[in-house]
Amino acid sequence: MTSPKQHERVEKYKDKREKAVEALSLVKNLTEEDIIKIRSNSNKLDTLQTKLKAGKLSVQFTAKKDITVSIQKDLEEEYFRKIPADENEFFEAGGKLKLEHTDWVIAVSSGEEDTEEIIRDYRITEKEFKKLLAEYKVESLYQALVFHEEYRKLKNDFDIVDGNLNEELGGVSYEDFYKKIEEFGPIQETKALVNIVREFTELKNTITNDEKELNHHKVQIEMYEKEYETKKKLLLSLAAQEAEKEKLEKKIIELIPLPNGTDDPEKFLKQYENAEEELKSARYEKDEFQEEWFEIERNAPNESSEEIEIKLEEAEAELRSISRRGEAIARIRDLSIQIQEEMDSFTYSDLKAEIEEHISTLTDSRYTSVKMEESIPQGFIRNDGALVDYELLSAGTKDVFSLALRLSMAKYFLKEASGFLIMDDPFVDMDPVRQQKAGEIIRKFAEDKQVIIFTCHPTHAEILGGNQIPL
Repeated sequence: MTSPKQHERVEKYKDKREKAVEALSLVKNLTEEDIIKIRSNSNKLDTLQTKLKAGKLSVQFTAKKDITVSIQKDLEEEYFRKIPADENEFFEAGGKLKLEHTDWVIAVSSGEEDTEEIIRDYRITEKEFKKLLAEYKVESLYQALVFHEEYRKLKNDFDIVDGNLNEELGGVSYEDFYKKIEEFGPIQETKALVNIVREFTELKNTITNDEKELNHHKVQIEMYEKEYETKKKLLLSLAAQEAEKEKLEKKIIELIPLPNGTDDPEKFLKQYENAEEELKSARYEKDEFQEEWFEIERNAPNESSEEIEIKLEEAEAELRSISRRGEAIARIRDLSIQIQEEMDSFTYSDLKAEIEEHISTLTDSRYTSVKMEESIPQGFIRNDGALVDYELLSAGTKDVFSLALRLSMAKYFLKEASGFLIMDDPFVDMDPVRQQKAGEIIRKFAEDKQVIIFTCHPTHAEILGGNQIPL
């Protein structure tokens, strides 16, 4: 037998089912396989991008005149930058960096991976990924996941409503169910039990509240009778209170009106009190900040932040210079050890003589001999016979030692073969006298072999002479 309640539930579930069907029709249906395909392409793009950025390239660039160069890093779009003369520019990239001018091109890539192949794979994968997103009409993996999750939730809601509807129908179709309804004739309107219970509860609560209010008034009347004794005294007291009330209302009318948008005086007073508390707190914080500021000013260094930054830049430049020289010496040492394994200890007598000749010239005969351990010079021997270890030499004398060692080894190992020598700012820590002597030795060496020297000091270029190419 079909009841009115069952009829209401069927109508409710039918309406919900129709809304669920409509909601499902508005959401894109992306399957698990579709999500896996999109995620796979996205992960491949991330992996290729990570490989490219893992190279960590860095290039320092100084122009001799104002120029405009195009810059292209890794997968980023090409952009242009104006570089003022004599200003150091520092560029960083992952696996590929390209600087291009109308007269030259500098291209640097990481040696750990085939950068061009990674970029080519990335472009191909990116194109496939965009095509896949366009095919599914989504803008990103995240949007695809949102669509997939939204469709899944809506489908789950539909399944629940559809199951409830089928359960209420009891295995028959919606049309057959309504045929049974028509057989019973029109449904008489009656109050639902839940409505009756609700109204009964509301009336019961109203009666309870009225009884409480009545008891309250009874207690209040008993208090008035004890306090005022007679009705006349009570009426006089009420009249006095009414007069006082009128005075207060008049004063309220004469008061400055509340700000616009403020209708509740109590709420306004509460806001005012809160504002006063916030103001006190702000003043307290201000005093604390002033004390901290005075303390900072007392402890601040005498130098300005600009001067400290200049010192920091100079120190960093010196550190980079020392690091480059150290790396060069380490490479020379490693090469010397490798060659030493193939030669006997008497092979280096000519090398020792060549080094001593250069050192004697550069130090104005202060040092005329070096101590050798097999093929590696370990220190200088002064004219009085005292040995000065390499670690005890000044920065300028270490540069002398480095220059003498480079020129001697180049001449010794190249002999009559063709070749060239590249050096980076060999005069940095030398005094002017040694710079002149070093320039003479390099120019003499350049008579037989090509020498390429990088420097950011115009005076060093003048000492060396030769062909100068400003960058």
